[in-house]
Amino acid sequence: MKHYYTLVLAAGLLTLSCTVENKISDKEILDSRPIEKLDVSYAVAGSAVSALEMQHYANIQEIEVVMNNDNLNWTLESDRAWCKVVPGVHKGSGKITLEIAANESFEPRETATLTFVAGEYRGFQMSVDQSAASFIVGQPYFLSPLDGTSISVNVTTQDGTVWDASGNEWLTAAMGESTSAEGLTKTVLTIDVAPNADVSRFGAVTLSAPGAEDDKVYFWQFGTDLTYDDGGSIFFGNDAPANLKLTAPAFMVKDVSGPAFANSSVKENGDGTSTVDITLQDNLSDCAEMRFVDITLLLNNLSASKVAIPTMTQDFLPANGLVTPKGLMLFATAVSEGGDTSTWEKDGVVRVLEDINMQEITGWNGIGTSQHPFSGTFDGNQKNINNISGTASGLFNYCKDATIKDVILGKGTSIYNKADFMGVGFLGGIVSYAENTKVTGCNFEGEIEYAGGSNDEGKLYVGGIIGLGDSDTSVKAGKMQGKVTVSSPSSPDVVCHLGGIAGLVKGSLTSSEVTGEVKFSSQLDSLLMGGVESYLPEDVDASGNTFSGKVTLGGNAKVACLGGLYGRIDSDRTFNFSTDASVSMGAINIDSYLNNNTETHIYAGGFVGKIQPGVELKASGYDIQTGFHLDMSKNLTVKYICMGGFLGSCDPYEPAGKLTLEDISSSGAVTILYSATSTIGSRIRHGHFGGIVGYINGPGSITGCLNTGAIGAVDPEGNARCAAASNDYNEIIGGIIGCAKGGSLTIESCTNNAPITNLHYSNRPSTSVYDGMFSSQVAGGIIGAFSYFEADAKASLTIQSCVNSDRGQVLCFRGYSGGIVGYCQNATITDCSSSGSQAAATNDNAYYRGGIAAGVRKSTIKDCWAKCSISSGSGGSAEAAFSGGIVGWVKSTDITEEEPKDVTVIEGCKFYGILKAQTGSKPDYPGGILAAGEDNTVVKDCQFGGKIQDVDISNGNIQSHVIGNGKGKVDGISYWNGTL
Repeated sequence: MKHYYTLVLAAGLLTLSCTVENKISDKEILDSRPIEKLDVSYAVAGSAVSALEMQHYANIQEIEVVMNNDNLNWTLESDRAWCKVVPGVHKGSGKITLEIAANESFEPRETATLTFVAGEYRGFQMSVDQSAASFIVGQPYFLSPLDGTSISVNVTTQDGTVWDASGNEWLTAAMGESTSAEGLTKTVLTIDVAPNADVSRFGAVTLSAPGAEDDKVYFWQFGTDLTYDDGGSIFFGNDAPANLKLTAPAFMVKDVSGPAFANSSVKENGDGTSTVDITLQDNLSDCAEMRFVDITLLLNNLSASKVAIPTMTQDFLPANGLVTPKGLMLFATAVSEGGDTSTWEKDGVVRVLEDINMQEITGWNGIGTSQHPFSGTFDGNQKNINNISGTASGLFNYCKDATIKDVILGKGTSIYNKADFMGVGFLGGIVSYAENTKVTGCNFEGEIEYAGGSNDEGKLYVGGIIGLGDSDTSVKAGKMQGKVTVSSPSSPDVVCHLGGIAGLVKGSLTSSEVTGEVKFSSQLDSLLMGGVESYLPEDVDASGNTFSGKVTLGGNAKVACLGGLYGRIDSDRTFNFSTDASVSMGAINIDSYLNNNTETHIYAGGFVGKIQPGVELKASGYDIQTGFHLDMSKNLTVKYICMGGFLGSCDPYEPAGKLTLEDISSSGAVTILYSATSTIGSRIRHGHFGGIVGYINGPGSITGCLNTGAIGAVDPEGNARCAAASNDYNEIIGGIIGCAKGGSLTIESCTNNAPITNLHYSNRPSTSVYDGMFSSQVAGGIIGAFSYFEADAKASLTIQSCVNSDRGQVLCFRGYSGGIVGYCQNATITDCSSSGSQAAATNDNAYYRGGIAAGVRKSTIKDCWAKCSISSGSGGSAEAAFSGGIVGWVKSTDITEEEPKDVTVIEGCKFYGILKAQTGSKPDYPGGILAAGEDNTVVKDCQFGGKIQDVDISNGNIQSHVIGNGKGKVDGISYWNGTL
């Protein structure tokens, strides 16, 4: 019977069909044009076959597939697991390989069928049979040492089988005890291997029975062609490659298991045998030690026997570098004792050549001492040094005139220092103290905890990469992916410098990245903590640094400066993203601090926490994504908490030189967490929170800045207010700036696109002054408060072309809330707009509300508009409720004076929306333009519309709703329908 395979090309695709006929006539051939007939045949070793008969042992069988179409893709499929087709790509005539598993049973295999497959076509089948075993050998392959051995192996036959075992001149077999069960007989066969006085050899003991297929037990014996040590182990010196070759039956060795430095292969020789080739890489040792090599062969039989090669010994070559934990310890000891380190050097450089696992090493004391610092070049070669633990030291203690590069202090590293180890007050994962040292491309992935004080003039320096570096030290391209913690005990005279990369580097710190956590949980009073570095002193080069990790403040710090990049800046600085490229997009969490309402100061900023008095800071082009979380649920009091997306605060007591910020955006939320358990103890005397800056003290210019991160209180329990009876305290929140004083300030072309929520509670709003500030709470879409006390009357505020969008809802429990500004004096506000609604948490606890400004003194508001809903009430001791479409309240009288003398002008402004002022028994002052003015307040050329106290505004009633309390000079008022 012949098979014809018809190939028809249709629409570019190959379709396959098969016809089977006894005879094809000439007419049929002509009628079926165009037809290409496919003829497929099989062969083994050049001889045609239509079926295969395989012996019982495991084997690899290669089949030649011959066809008359060189362009056809094909394969074979087997329907039996014992006959496996080795996968591959086949096109046209070629070879395909079968893997035949050993049949270790006394029954023949069920026939396997091989099917030719091409596309959807299946045909050209061929059968494969495998004979039954006559003998089942427990382990069919053994290794013997040079001086011979004796082994015992179990041989199983069917009951009644008479069999024999025969060896050769160096293999002698003797049959021992037999046991029978369930029709099978198990016999112990003892085989003696004679000593070998010649080269390595391969042989077998043959098992035979009348009418049965022979089987064998194979041996490889090592010979005089190998070198042996005094203990008889195979020995590899360094005068030739470390290579071992074994002969085994074909397909007997399934796998070779050994160390990573042992390369192996199994190759069939074509004569029924395979060569197992094992090559050992050079034993590069950093501690002059030979190594012992254990390798195991896994056999391809039913019991998957494991055959261990006798332990081999390999001599060492000097590594001229570091490869083992012991070598690293010896190197560290040599440096610290002032000894010779040339053993570990090549061309003057100490290199880490392999990953080093220090898990089994104890007593690590670091590299270098103050008397014998490391001086030279150390190349970590991007290899991992893992599991340094139970130690008080990082990798290097002291470095001087050194270069440290590409070190990875990896996972499992745990450093705990109580300061009684060194007592010098500095600790770093890679380097603790450095003079004139370059640290480049180093990575710390472990954990550091410093739990002691300092005798270094009251200063403590802890960092993931470096503790303290002098003015000639640089850190570049460092990475901190682990955790750095200071948990030292109380010490009022110690200032802690804590950074993800550096406690402090006085030279330069550039292009470094922090993705791990920097945490303070100590009782130390003073803290400078940055995601990258604690602070930037004068002349320190800092650029290209990235913070995407977490900074956490716990413990009982009294004064803390926290920054996503830097805790504090101490000298004039100019930062421009186009040249600096630093990034801040992590998280800053404030969990606890010293409970003290007169001394505790906390400053936190996404870029920098605080700038010092007199400092001029310029920055432009940054997109800050760092979020803040302040936990006020623990009933702690504090004098100052200042938080800002870019800058936390200037010094609140002495003004900065000038703050100039341009084109800076912030999208990180500032979250203040309260709970129902928050009591009068949970109070911030001065809480200043801003999307860009928390608190400005001194002159400033803020231009083109954007906030998209929500700012303010969160109460998961749904309380209307967040803290009880915080009398004489204030919390001031602004979309761009929280609070400003101390100098004239310009804010231009800034936008707030996020809600502002001030749920702090003051029981005496605007009735007292404490620490020079009113006690009321304040919230503003752009700025919370400017000159929030009388002494700053000479400073001026200019706000121009700023926007609080409809996403900028301003919510304040009590006090002042304004679409653009909460409270200001000496201000000029022009061309600004707000469409963010304003309301209190409950309508009866809101006082001063203004579409543009809530409270102003001696100011001009011109050409501004607001479209929103505004409501106010008068809870507690407030005397009235004020809701103004543009301004809530004009204050023209000093606290200590009775006669008004300052003039506020509202000109060319527009309001459209809903106004409500609801107090019940107290006065209500809703006004379409102004809620409450003074007699000399001027409102002119303004427009408004919408509803006031549920009354629709029209041309007929508009004049009676301009100013809520009726005080002021009004001119040129007209109706506005809200269309811009």
